[in-house]
Amino acid sequence: MALLFLPAIVASLLADPQRPTMNTTNFAKPFQAKERQLTSGPGAKDLDNNANFSPDGKKLVFDMRGSDGIKGNSRLGIAEIATGTTHVFYQQSPNDIGVGAANYFNASEVIAIHSIPGIPYDFTLRGGMIISVDGSGKHRWL
Repeated sequence: MALLFLPAIVASLLADPQRPTMNTTNFAKPFQAKERQLTSGPGAKDLDNNANFSPDGKKLVFDMRGSDGIKGNSRLGIAEIATGTTHVFYQQSPNDIGVGAANYFNASEVIAIHSIPGIPYDFTLRGGMIISVDGSGKHRWL
């Protein structure tokens, strides 16, 4: 109920001729980075709203899902931010398709949604896996 009165309170404060004014000359100017396309070429590079940046800020992890979403994806990749080069570091076996929503777990591993071996991927039936980014395929289930 107090929120209903907030506009009236703000209006009365703004109307007060004795209220102090703010000097904005010493405020830092906002940083404005120039946007650039990082990658090009074939293959989807899907980022989720999570920790896609490596801890050092030099790489982005992505999945390569297409129109089928995670259930049709079998690969995870990394993009080097400085150069835009990409490489696949994880490939599922053909019988167990469904991996995505990757994000950095630490400097050498990512965590991702993963299909359960032998069971077709489904949004309601999936696991989590920690996967090495060195391309070895080393992983462990959560």
